[in-house]
Amino acid sequence: VRKDRQRLTVSLVVTALRDAAGAIIGFLGVAMDISELRKAEAAARASDEHFRLVIETIEDYALIMLDARGHVMSWNLGAERITGYQASEIIGQHFAGFHAPKEIETRHPDSLLQLAVSQGRFTEEGWRVRKDGSGYWADVAVSAIHDERGNLRGFAKVIHDISKRKKSEEKLREQALILDTAHDAIVIHDIEGRITYWNQGAQRLYGWRRDEAMGQLVHTLLKTQFVQPIESITEQLFAEGRWQGEVVHTKRDDCLVTVASTWTLQHSEASMVASILEVNYDITARRRAEEQLKAVGRRLELAKNLGAGVWDWDIQTNAMIWDDRLYKIYELGNGTQVTYQHWASLVLPEDLAATEAALQKVIATKSQGSMEFRIKLEDGAIRHIHCAHDTILDDDGQVVRVVGVNIDISERKRSDAALLEASNLLRLRVAELDAANKELGKKNEEVEAFVYIVSHDLRSPLVNLQGFSKELDLSCEELRQKLTTADQSVQTILTVDIPESLRHIESSTTKFHRLINSLLQLSRYGRQDYHPEELDLGALTRSTLDLLSLSIASGGVEVQLGTLPKVYGDATALGQVFANLVGNAVKYMKPGRPGRIEIGGEAQGGTAHCWVRDNGAGFPASAKPRLFQVFQRFHPNLAEGDGMGLAIVRRVVERHGGAIWAESEENVGTTFHFTLPCGRATGG
Repeated sequence: VRKDRQRLTVSLVVTALRDAAGAIIGFLGVAMDISELRKAEAAARASDEHFRLVIETIEDYALIMLDARGHVMSWNLGAERITGYQASEIIGQHFAGFHAPKEIETRHPDSLLQLAVSQGRFTEEGWRVRKDGSGYWADVAVSAIHDERGNLRGFAKVIHDISKRKKSEEKLREQALILDTAHDAIVIHDIEGRITYWNQGAQRLYGWRRDEAMGQLVHTLLKTQFVQPIESITEQLFAEGRWQGEVVHTKRDDCLVTVASTWTLQHSEASMVASILEVNYDITARRRAEEQLKAVGRRLELAKNLGAGVWDWDIQTNAMIWDDRLYKIYELGNGTQVTYQHWASLVLPEDLAATEAALQKVIATKSQGSMEFRIKLEDGAIRHIHCAHDTILDDDGQVVRVVGVNIDISERKRSDAALLEASNLLRLRVAELDAANKELGKKNEEVEAFVYIVSHDLRSPLVNLQGFSKELDLSCEELRQKLTTADQSVQTILTVDIPESLRHIESSTTKFHRLINSLLQLSRYGRQDYHPEELDLGALTRSTLDLLSLSIASGGVEVQLGTLPKVYGDATALGQVFANLVGNAVKYMKPGRPGRIEIGGEAQGGTAHCWVRDNGAGFPASAKPRLFQVFQRFHPNLAEGDGMGLAIVRRVVERHGGAIWAESEENVGTTFHFTLPCGRATGG
């Protein structure tokens, strides 16, 4: 501010001098009234005296008037103080006397006047010489003064000694050069946080160029995360003038960097806080290494608790440190000096290459790893070793050590070998069972085909037998009508014996026909194509109960239908399942007590579990193994049947990928359980 104020004063003075000179010159050669001329002369003298006093009393600037040839015409107090010459010594002398001799030799002083004439005003900075021979750095301004006709009348010269400022600027440049070449990131910002300095270290660390960072708010640019509260940081900084701690910054690429930061208050000449100097040192790798060491330490401690042996390998010296457990695993004496080469010699040669490759990989990738290898003990015994290892990095992120654990897994390997042998044997047995199952399936298909063919082929002679029996009955009727009553014995044969035989034939053929139909139905359920879909089992069961409503009502049976889950299956086939189970329950109710049937189910994961429970006659425990076989009937006295219903039910359930079983107590009741898929059926 002081400098700007002085420059303004000098500018005003020079301008005033120029105006005064122009005014005086304007009066010359002009014809006017003598009184006006005297007034003008008086005004000019007053103006000249005024500016003379102003010029002479300015001490910070040398204000000098030169004639057209460069001789000194006026010399103020500022000129005396700066150059050391008194006015009496310098007035009338050429101004080149206070230039350096080297500049005088090159006629530099005269060139200043020439430039002032050509440009009107010329400024420069350079060395000048005091009376005592000492040099000083001067800020010089020279203005040419012309009259109204454009004739050169002289020069006004202003000199300001800026030696102290130049020294300060040079010192600042040296300091800036030092700061700029520093490895650390150095940032200076004002109290509001606006960046005023940004060195090369900051550019390297954070990625922003100096021109991009200048003027930005530092904590907004770096998105600073403070490890401790900012209030405590500010309090310490203003109380002690300095704060040290850690902060986390965000770099230009959005990666986080942890720095050790030192803040120092910078004061102005008026002892006011002017700025804050931040010196930030990247400790990201060190913090990462410390965290890694902590994690590795926890893993090693856990490994020790599991009986593992711990080792530490310095990859620079190849020295290895082993704990007591590791010496026991390798059967070496405690305290034996172990190097990497010594350890490698204990590894079986056929395992060494892969083992070393695994170690080099974790070093190259600075990561964790694991491997298995075999070692050979002094007595020739072989041990299997499982090794897990991790890398330790220095502050520069380079791997300096590898630490790890070894576990003797020889027993496990032997167990694995035995398990492998058992597994192979099991796979062999499974393969044999699978082959047998396929053979059985093939036989089953052949049986079903046989049943179908036999049932189909037997039906033709059965139909013939029924037809001819009917024809024989008609023929007997015709004979009876033609015979006389005298033929009593023949009448007896025709009216009693033959009809009775024919009734037995009819009964047998009817039963035979029913059995053949049942066999054909069973065969169809084993071969027919299913059309599975998602089914509302509750709705399907209600439809089935509607079809059986007449027999249910005539039997006086109460049916309770509970909640049933959704399933995936063939609607027609599953409707037959419920029809058979409910129909059997109605037929085999215990006489003399009200019948009750309960139907329900629930979803269990991907499987639906359903049941049909009744309070009927039940069946003995001895009948359980034969319950779902064909032609099995346990209460023929209660209802007619051919013993095929439950076999058909099992066939349908199993083809849907489910299972069926029964729980029963004679004279108490029976519960049939079966499972069905909630998703796509796995059966076929």
